Amino acid sequence: MKLLSIIFSLLLSNLICTSQTIDFSDLKYLSKNSGNKDNINGIVKNGTKLRIGNSPLDKTIHTFIESDTVLLIDYKGGYWGIKYKEEFGYIPELYLITDNKTEEFKQEKIKVHIFETKILTIIDSLNDNIEALKSILKDSINKLERSKIQLSDEINNRKLENFENLSVENQWELLLKVGGCLTGGQYCINGKCGGEGCVMSKSKYWRTFFARPKEETVEFLINEISDTTKTKIHTCPFFTAKTGEVAIYSLQFIYKTNWEDLSKDYKTYREIEKTGVETSYQSFIWKIIEDEDELKTMQENWKNLK
Repeated sequence: MKLLSIIFSLLLSNLICTSQTIDFSDLKYLSKNSGNKDNINGIVKNGTKLRIGNSPLDKTIHTFIESDTVLLIDYKGGYWGIKYKEEFGYIPELYLITDNKTEEFKQEKIKVHIFETKILTIIDSLNDNIEALKSILKDSINKLERSKIQLSDEINNRKLENFENLSVENQWELLLKVGGCLTGGQYCINGKCGGEGCVMSKSKYWRTFFARPKEETVEFLINEISDTTKTKIHTCPFFTAKTGEVAIYSLQFIYKTNWEDLSKDYKTYREIEKTGVETSYQSFIWKIIEDEDELKTMQENWKNLK
């Protein structure tokens, strides 16, 4: 249980173990470790080639014409990592004159690399386990989120049973939470709004809302135009509608008039070719309700119809 607690603490803080593989063949690794106090000197044979990597195919840095002393930094896989004067490189172990001291140093380095390999393997395994736990945790969170939505829907459905007795504010809030699709029916054609799939015309709750006296709904809706929060009502084929946007569509239903017909100033919006999201009526509405001056003008235009 204590281990699980530690792992979940790491998950919550978005931490994860990092297996920093020690690259023996990296000259920077040799440079970084050249100052270790346990490094010792060794003697290389004449004819030895100092290379930039631990492979006979790597480029030669220096060829020893005669035996010389070098600093031994590390050993792995048959190669010594050394420093000669100011250069770092690698030589095969066969080209080093060995003694008891160099052999002991070699065995120490072998043990170190074996230990490091085991630790890095454990870290990689822990990382795999952490990723698996993160996946499980993510699935659990998604399930909880779905449960929250289901519970919220149950609350809303219970409220719908008493919809007729709710205030205009509570009815409006509930309609936006329940959501639905407008399917383009939010716009009026020849004085008729709605459509077969439009939630505003097919839902009995929306019909109840629109049946309220205008003096209760119109002023309320005009004030709601300034609200830019998202709702659960979507406008195929584009985005989920904002509250102020739905308020405008609702006013269109009440007055059987589209917003772009309220003023000659909106003529430009009608004339723009509708080729996608950026030139859609929805995009234009968002631009209007998010601009303080244009918002006030839109609200005044609806008030003039009262």
